[in-house]
Amino acid sequence: MALKHKTKVSDMKKSITWQGIADQTLEKFSCEVLENSFDVYSEIRGRADGIAVILNYHISINRQWEVYYASLNLNLDNEPYAQILTKGVDRQWQLNGKPAPEFDKCVDIDITLTPFTNSLPINRLNMELHEKNLIDVIYFDIIEKTVKPAKQVYEKLSNRTYKFQTVPNDFEAIIAVDEDGFVTSYPGLFSRTD
Repeated sequence: MALKHKTKVSDMKKSITWQGIADQTLEKFSCEVLENSFDVYSEIRGRADGIAVILNYHISINRQWEVYYASLNLNLDNEPYAQILTKGVDRQWQLNGKPAPEFDKCVDIDITLTPFTNSLPINRLNMELHEKNLIDVIYFDIIEKTVKPAKQVYEKLSNRTYKFQTVPNDFEAIIAVDEDGFVTSYPGLFSRTD
């Protein structure tokens, strides 16, 4: 059952497996379509930058593909670490229960080690062909255990491909997605195995 507003999730629940290419990780991902939102649950296990990683994340997204809740539970070489990000009805972000005004311009989040968070702006922006958008994101660097605002650019190259760039442009990739906007190909970083 597809939601009609700016999204196209084909089924009530979607399960995906992504294999890390640059890192030796395996992600087991599921997205459940609820009445007014999506709930995403995922587990990533493996090694990244030579470090043993277990990351469990849960993200709640409204029908416009805007994040309003994200929890990350991380274990790096047996050291636990957690972050909880929430957006209240006042549209203000809180990180671990404290106001986070540095994220006021941000709508999307980006989590290293997963291609899923690229689906957030791809679906939210609902771009026309060759349209380009500069966006502000909340960037979770899993290995460095940091959270900070960042700028990124998305450009729609075709119905199923997007150019992604960081700002300043120290990284770019051509990302392919399925009919629901979930990554199928992310050269050099992730491959989909389902």
